[in-house]
Amino acid sequence: MVNNLCEIDPPQLEARDDPRWEYLEEDLLALRHELLGATLDAGWYPSMDPDGAFKAELLVGDDWQSPLSTLETRSLPELAAWIEARLQDTHAIEVEVARRRKLESKGGSRQ
Repeated sequence: MVNNLCEIDPPQLEARDDPRWEYLEEDLLALRHELLGATLDAGWYPSMDPDGAFKAELLVGDDWQSPLSTLETRSLPELAAWIEARLQDTHAIEVEVARRRKLESKGGSRQ
């Protein structure tokens, strides 16, 4: 596995054939908070497509169907700010984890 850390702001890429588009893939970032059971996932969709966008989700457990928070943007600064805000607000994650566990223990659905 090769990891490349680089900063690419898509609006700054003028040419559709710029080789830096290859760095914008679906699997850009995945962070897991084991104690809270939360995952923050970010990627570029469709992968390497100049017409794509960053998509990010904050998940409780592995519940991809009901993310706690989502973002879609072409702006790298907006993505970075969204990630930082999610990482700093662990209280909201704790509350949602507790709520979902309570519902599951009662056999209820998450709505």
